[in-house]
Amino acid sequence: MGRHWIEQIDRLTRQFDARWIASGELEHCFGWPADGIHLTTRQLVTLDQRPWPADRLVIASCHDLEEIRIADALGVDLVTLSPVCATASHPDAAALGWHDFERLIRHSPLPVLALGGVRPDDWARARALGAFGVAGISAFGWS
Repeated sequence: MGRHWIEQIDRLTRQFDARWIASGELEHCFGWPADGIHLTTRQLVTLDQRPWPADRLVIASCHDLEEIRIADALGVDLVTLSPVCATASHPDAAALGWHDFERLIRHSPLPVLALGGVRPDDWARARALGAFGVAGISAFGWS
C-alpha cells in the first residue's frame, strides 16, 4: 500500500478519534503509524517474540486453543477466534459453532473476539458466552 494511502487512513482515523489496525506482511507494516497489527495464523506461528512495541495493539487470528496459547506466550493483546459460524469468505473452513466457541474461550488467557459468520447483532450472545466482542467484514459493511 502506498504511503499516500497510509497517511490518508491515519488522518481520517485521528479525525474521528478512532484507531486503525494494520494487516499484511510485517516488513511492509513496520513504520506505519497504525495503532496495532493483526497477525495471520501463519505469521503468529512463525514468530518467536512480540512483533510490535507494548504501546501498540497486537491481535492474532486463532482457530483453536493451541494457537491462543502461542499468542499468549508472544504477549499478544487479544485474539480473534474463527470461524464461529459458516462464512462465505472461508467456505471450506469447519465452523466451531457457539458451543465450541464458548468452550475454547473459557480456557483462553486472552480476550477473544468472535469472527467468522457473525453479525453485529451477535454481540450480546458473544458477550454472554465470555467473548470480548465480535468482529467481521461482510456483515459489518466492509466487503
